Amino acid sequence: MRKFSILVLAIVACIPPLFAQEWSDKGEKNGVKGVYRIVNGEYQMRLTTTVNTTLNACIGLLKDAPSYAKWMEGTSTSRLLKEPNPSEIYFYGTSDLPWPISDRDFAMHGSMVQNPTTKVVSVNSTTVPTYYPTQKDFVRLKYYKINMILTPLKKGQTQVQCDVFLNMKEGLPEWLIDWFAADRLFKTMHKFKQLVQTESYKNAKHPTIQEPS
Repeated sequence: MRKFSILVLAIVACIPPLFAQEWSDKGEKNGVKGVYRIVNGEYQMRLTTTVNTTLNACIGLLKDAPSYAKWMEGTSTSRLLKEPNPSEIYFYGTSDLPWPISDRDFAMHGSMVQNPTTKVVSVNSTTVPTYYPTQKDFVRLKYYKINMILTPLKKGQTQVQCDVFLNMKEGLPEWLIDWFAADRLFKTMHKFKQLVQTESYKNAKHPTIQEPS
């Protein structure tokens, strides 16, 4: 009996999680590569690209909340709500969606941290639905996460990885989520890549972000 129990445990240990899905290729557009998977009802999209600029330039753009509408595809308005400290912000934005889907709005909290050894910067943003009053013309987005990992490759060059998480049970049809991932997210990363390399952010400096030596 004991040998049978050990055999069962060994077999179970080899079985992958029931709801785990391997990453699937989403293609490459304008130097941006994308993969996606669905885990327990959560749509996860990962996009990666390389920008010829510094960590500080990337942070300068990511903290510039009023500029989000310039590079976040479909975002119609964006503004800073609060900045508790240099590494933390609250922001609000609105997003246009194709008819007949109602337009969405979102309130989000963003924070960042840098690994002192590798200099890799993690910028994590997640929705805080009750932080800002609801608006009559929009449906409040309750669950949405964006995690960006900025990895210095060499002086003046940074790899940008953007992980986006959407709840497929929040009333958005599957076709819309797939379109959002295949169209808007790729365009968003492409616009980010273009804007962050402009003169507007070239000399951006953050008090806690160190560039690699």
